[in-house]
Amino acid sequence: MIEANGISYAVGAKRIVEQVSIEVKRGELVTVVGPNGAGKSSLIGLITGDLHPTGGDARVAGMDPQKAAAGKMAKARAVMPQQTAIRFPFTAHEVALMGRHPYLGRWKSPSEHDFALVEEAMRETEVWHLKDRVYNTLSGGEQRRTALARAFAQDTEAI
Repeated sequence: MIEANGISYAVGAKRIVEQVSIEVKRGELVTVVGPNGAGKSSLIGLITGDLHPTGGDARVAGMDPQKAAAGKMAKARAVMPQQTAIRFPFTAHEVALMGRHPYLGRWKSPSEHDFALVEEAMRETEVWHLKDRVYNTLSGGEQRRTALARAFAQDTEAI
């Protein structure tokens, strides 16, 4: 499902990630643990295609995240960033519904199926009762759970 083979990342002369190899099979739960600045977020960024490796490669669902179309990658994996900056007054429900974007064509409205997946995701993360609240008025923890609901609603094989 997710593979990294000797993946490395450097900024200038500073090595952030150095020759990491990992394989995560479908259904496995893996946690990356380490001190601040150890390269955990950089490793995730390399695997998801948000950062370009200086060595090695990665695969998600058999695709190279550096070469695959963004829409295909969005259907294969969801990413919950450390910070989610929302500058407009979207409700928590609208933010969670953003997880369905990869499945909607241009100018296409969400279906009942999309709304059902979002409700299920928001209930799983215990934020359904916040659905009408503006995201930026939520507490930090409520925002994180709403962002997790968005990742769940994306309905991918890998998060």
